[in-house]
Amino acid sequence: MLYMLPFETSVEDPNVLSEEIPFKNQVLEEHVELEDMYDPNRGQYKGRGYLEVCSKRGEKLDDIVIGLTDHDLFTGHLNFIFGLAEKDGKGCIISTHRLGDGEKMKERMIKEAVHEIGHVVGLEHCSNRRCVMHFSNSLLDTDKKSKWYCRSCEKRFESLLKKRRIFLDY
Repeated sequence: MLYMLPFETSVEDPNVLSEEIPFKNQVLEEHVELEDMYDPNRGQYKGRGYLEVCSKRGEKLDDIVIGLTDHDLFTGHLNFIFGLAEKDGKGCIISTHRLGDGEKMKERMIKEAVHEIGHVVGLEHCSNRRCVMHFSNSLLDTDKKSKWYCRSCEKRFESLLKKRRIFLDY
């Protein structure tokens, strides 16, 4: 099961991800305090704070939780992030802040979700520029990627899912 946790987002229907991502899913409706996550010096939110909330909720549910926010996120030495995941963990977060709008934003959001879910189950970045697991340093990089894994990453992804007893819902 994949749970979606919307944090103050303008995405009208978080279920939009479920149309493209082959997991049984459910949207969580709960309020999370975000004040501690804001860094006034940067004017951005701490991606790790969001990730921690998603990961803890995932541990509690014993499943994967993917957070979704419109806030501009950063982590460590990176000026901004499109998403962040706990490798081999239970949670990830996606920021739509820099993904544009309309259909382009939806397409990019799906790519980021599939990418971060890949990290959660244990995938690393891929050198294949068309693979969704390729690192995106810009929207141009994201736009060049496909919405799914290359053959090699898909094979590894399916193997990792089996180990974790997570099943795709094709």
